[in-house]
Amino acid sequence: MNCVILRGGVSVLAESLKLAWDLEARGATFGLDPDGALRVGPPDILTPADIAAIRDNKYELARITKYRDDLYAGKVM
Repeated sequence: MNCVILRGGVSVLAESLKLAWDLEARGATFGLDPDGALRVGPPDILTPADIAAIRDNKYELARITKYRDDLYAGKVM
């Protein structure tokens, strides 16, 4: 298992980060519900393989999404 250390010392799985980048390159967006549940869309660009990969990596993708939100809000140094 390979990890990537992001600014602020946050460690994420390289596989999950690559998945997020691949999906974003195809137009996917990531968000978190108020309860912290991961949301990825739009659904029409997601293949069954994408959905399975998202399901397998949902906790790590949620961490990456929260990190991104915190970074944009200036909470990560």
